[in-house]
Amino acid sequence: LELEEPIDQQIKAEESRKEAERAAKAEAERMRVARHHATIQYLRGIPADVASASIEKIASEISQLEALDITDSLEEFQPQGQQAKEESLAKLIEMHDAALAHEAEQSRIKAEQEAEAARIAAERAELARLRAEQEARDREAAAALEVERAKQEAELKAQREAAAKEAKRIADEREAAER
Repeated sequence: LELEEPIDQQIKAEESRKEAERAAKAEAERMRVARHHATIQYLRGIPADVASASIEKIASEISQLEALDITDSLEEFQPQGQQAKEESLAKLIEMHDAALAHEAEQSRIKAEQEAEAARIAAERAELARLRAEQEARDREAAAALEVERAKQEAELKAQREAAAKEAKRIADEREAAER
């Protein structure tokens, strides 16, 4: 029994060492697989990460993703990695195209708004010019009416004075004839 105990301890120590080695290998394998899955998830998440980014940022992500080589880096997970890369690339290109179309639409709308504002400003300027011309014509007409009225008043005054002179002359003649 005394002889068996040290041998038993050696066997148990060896079994513990082998178990620890197996556990370390299993942990290393779990970490390796987790790293590959994280890389694949990262590839799939790129479109969501740049969803509200500028056109330039999306184009930059497209370039980086196109340049990314995943042939050997993901080992047996390379097909899933390649699929994730292709799907993300397709989404990024779609997002880029949509952003370009949106920007073009915004530019078109802005140009239309600017053209409309210019048209309205031109109409306002034309209305102001027409009002000014009408006001000038109205002033000229009022001045002409005033001149005509003054002329008529002068003529009436002259006629009254002439009539008064004539009446005085007739009255003077009657007075002279009565004497």
